[in-house]
Amino acid sequence: MKGHVNASGFPLQIGIGNLVDSTNQRHGWRTLYTEHSWNNIETEESGFIDLVLVNSDRTQYFTVECKRVKDASWIFLNEGAEVKFRRHSKAFIFQKDGTQTKQFRWHDITLEPSSPESQFK
Repeated sequence: MKGHVNASGFPLQIGIGNLVDSTNQRHGWRTLYTEHSWNNIETEESGFIDLVLVNSDRTQYFTVECKRVKDASWIFLNEGAEVKFRRHSKAFIFQKDGTQTKQFRWHDITLEPSSPESQFK
């Protein structure tokens, strides 16, 4: 049983949820849901979102999927010895006020913490 759990993304999911919640005072995010069910009525597909994070104002939500890559390593190829870190990302913004949609677009955002950025994308 332990082998099946360790071969899945659950340890990463638990670790990320605990890290987000334990550092909440620093960044304002917390875990809202774990294993949150979803269902697409058009395709009749369904599943679970590993984590849903929410900011302290409850105005922004992140869905987080934790996957385990077996027998592989993550390699960030960079030119030279200096590792470049990335803090920018794209996020899809959907903002509603009652029944009125305020925003529905892609937006460039800055994330914390930064992570290594590969020269090749």
